[in-house]
Amino acid sequence: MIRLLPLLALTACDVDHNNDTACTRVAMVSVTVNVTDAAGAPFTAADVTYTAEDGSSDRCDSYSDGVYLCGYEIAGEMTITVEVGGDTVSMDTVLIDADACHVIGETLDVVVPAEA
Repeated sequence: MIRLLPLLALTACDVDHNNDTACTRVAMVSVTVNVTDAAGAPFTAADVTYTAEDGSSDRCDSYSDGVYLCGYEIAGEMTITVEVGGDTVSMDTVLIDADACHVIGETLDVVVPAEA
């Protein structure tokens, strides 16, 4: 019986008891930003940042060519700013919802104009 207690403690963290929803321990990305050039190719020279409605801000993680991951488990409004060479080419506000366990990630597509 004593050996079961640690196992039960671990599995108890995986359920939201208010909704009986099975939750995971994986942090979900709040916003995935796909940045492409005017021809549709991945644009890798962008500086992508976010500001959350609580005032926190940070640089988005570069995941792969032209794909940036902004915030983890941040719900509410997030303003995503894409800069190229110090010039802002896009500033969008995205609303991120959450369920009982995680945020429901959003995707933002940004096209960098040819003159940027």
